Amino acid sequence: MPIVRTLHRRGVPVSVLVTPEHSWVARSRWSDGHVVPLLPQGLERWLALLDDFARAGDGVLISGSDRATEFLVRERSRIPRNLSSFESADSAHLKLMDKASLYALAEQAGIRYP
Repeated sequence: MPIVRTLHRRGVPVSVLVTPEHSWVARSRWSDGHVVPLLPQGLERWLALLDDFARAGDGVLISGSDRATEFLVRERSRIPRNLSSFESADSAHLKLMDKASLYALAEQAGIRYP
């Protein structure tokens, strides 16, 4: 929520997509909120909303959960290009989110890990 409020105060329009268990976030006065089904069941609904956002103009996607990050990585090719995201299919996000692969990468780099 702090990022939503900060962006709103700076005049940046914000839309949030949340799953039913976080529906309270969609009721924020600082954003346009949408409650969508959980992934992967709600995949087509998520993609349809992103298409709608893209038709309104350029935007930036910021994920607020592991599930949302996984969605952006896996479905990046189906998300309109004018909606930018840090995550992509060739990024290291999924490897860094998974502890086993994260520890393996740390081991290869000679970095200590828990």
